[in-house]
Amino acid sequence: MMKSKRLFLAAVATTAAVGCTGNKTATKPNIVFFLVDDYGWLDSSVAYGEEVYPNNLRIDTPNMQRLSERSSMM
Repeated sequence: MMKSKRLFLAAVATTAAVGCTGNKTATKPNIVFFLVDDYGWLDSSVAYGEEVYPNNLRIDTPNMQRLSERSSMM
């Protein structure tokens, strides 16, 4: 199990490193990658898609809410 986690983290780090070595003059989007354990798609106050579920109203995640409000979809 630990070996697969290390392999996954190595793949993420390699992907990030390759993505950073491109043309420095081009504007690139900012990407935030959350690596969490035991986190469901309804376990935040930010709705997944257009529909708000009851669990979204019970859980308070103000930092994720603020990030969602300030970001833009491309």
